[in-house]
Amino acid sequence: MLRKKPNIKWNKYRGKDVESAPWYHLFQGERINDHHLSLVEKKEAIEKKSKVMDNKSRGRNLMKIKREVMDVLEREMRMCDLAIAQINKKVDPYEKEYGYSTERFLEMFDSGELGDSHTFFKWYAYAKAKNDWQNTKLGLQDLLNSSERVDA
Repeated sequence: MLRKKPNIKWNKYRGKDVESAPWYHLFQGERINDHHLSLVEKKEAIEKKSKVMDNKSRGRNLMKIKREVMDVLEREMRMCDLAIAQINKKVDPYEKEYGYSTERFLEMFDSGELGDSHTFFKWYAYAKAKNDWQNTKLGLQDLLNSSERVDA
């Protein structure tokens, strides 16, 4: 419950919207606070933005990164590979002992089918750490793929 009525202006707002806003052409750039996109409109906007990003990474508007920075990013990629390999070594015995893949284990653990064994919590921690390293690697790959190496 609010202590007092908030001062919200629901009609036209001062200023103009940016052209990349999905509703820009709907209101000719005017800011209307009380307009809500449907799920379909949101998905279309996301898809349109991802297409723009794909086009940029295909050679147009590549980010220029110094050779030394690219070397650091590539070294971090190798660190991700090493960390994932180490975690796989830790997880393999659990998969063999219980007969589940780590992905299946996570489904069962998250649904509460397995219980609260210390071993399961360790396996869960390794699985989440592996997921974090994989996400980091994907982010680095995206960055490297959308970049161009330049000499200082």
